[in-house]
Amino acid sequence: MEMLFSALLAGALGFMGLWLWQGRRRWLFGFHGLLALTMLSKGLGGVVLAALILLAYCVVTREFRWLLRVLNPWAVTLFSVIALPWYAAMQFKHGDAFFDEFIVRQHFRRYVTSELAHPGPWWFYLPILLIGMFPWTAHLGLLRFRGLMHDHRRVFLLCWVGMVLAFFSASQGKLSGYILVALPGLAMWIAEEWTRASVARLRIAGLIQAAMLLALAPLLRSVPSALAVGITHANLRLGPVSRWFSGKTGLWTAAVLLLAWLTWRGRRFAAPMLAATLTAAATIWLVAAIGGEIDRTASARPIAREVCGK
Repeated sequence: MEMLFSALLAGALGFMGLWLWQGRRRWLFGFHGLLALTMLSKGLGGVVLAALILLAYCVVTREFRWLLRVLNPWAVTLFSVIALPWYAAMQFKHGDAFFDEFIVRQHFRRYVTSELAHPGPWWFYLPILLIGMFPWTAHLGLLRFRGLMHDHRRVFLLCWVGMVLAFFSASQGKLSGYILVALPGLAMWIAEEWTRASVARLRIAGLIQAAMLLALAPLLRSVPSALAVGITHANLRLGPVSRWFSGKTGLWTAAVLLLAWLTWRGRRFAAPMLAATLTAAATIWLVAAIGGEIDRTASARPIAREVCGK
């Protein structure tokens, strides 16, 4: 559910950004259409976040006209046609029970209390954000605030990431998946700075990225045991150096060294493409490696088999 909600809201915010930058009404319709789908996927959270981001953007840029233009009657009609029929049907069928459970309990009480989600400190999402950006975590150092006020694209991306982080950090109940919608905005901001950064800064970020990816392959072998016995009891040793240059790990090491070379040469297209390919390969390997353990410890398959057997 979090992935669906985050994908829809990120798409809606992308359309909002295009509308703010270009002023074309078709982007506004795209924004309202996807925003309506976020309401169908997970309630009012997307509308609240989009409103906060737009308000923050208008305050920072002092362009308050967008607060009225976003309420274009035809765009609002599109939003209403998509989102409201289901809510009306549920209210008609279930009455006050729907409002009390879905709106009051699952929205307001989930936000202001920790009874429906795990409590956490105010900085709960900061390490999650860093991990979520892997292997681009080192590229967060490319972000610059100098001249930000003269570039409305970066202002919007800052409002996107900042308001999502602030909104969920203020919540009493915290779950790691809530912050997913901030990652696309942060990735686009990094990409924007990537085009402006000097070769020296790109080299530093790229070499740190290569070092992180180099250490990833041996650590991935420990993930199944970490799921089985807990991370504190898992064997997280990197192993002997010779293992890094043999078999599949050796191929991984060669690819990471190629990435480091491309970064050092300042290849702004080839380097990130290779990094993305390596990340996708690691993800596929990880899913294949932990699939059996997750199926054994957390899957609903045994329950489904028991139900079907009956």
